[in-house]
Amino acid sequence: MKVSDQSAGGRFTHGLGVGDVNGDGRMDILEKTGWWEQPEGWTNEQSGETWKKHPFPFSGPGGTDVRL
Repeated sequence: MKVSDQSAGGRFTHGLGVGDVNGDGRMDILEKTGWWEQPEGWTNEQSGETWKKHPFPFSGPGGTDVRL
C-alpha cells in the first residue's frame, strides 16, 4: 500500500496514529509533522493513488503525543 511519496517518515520514524481528522468517516494517518487524508473510495488494491498530505505541527523537536 502506497500512502505517500518519499516525503513521509524515514529510517527512524515512529509515533504514527490513525483517526478521522477531518470528520469525513475515513481513517487518516497522523505523524508529528502532519496528516495524510485517505482518498474517497480508496482500497488496498489502489496502491498507485497517494494520499493528500496536510502539513500541521503536531509537535516540535522530539516526540509527539497523538490522542483522538
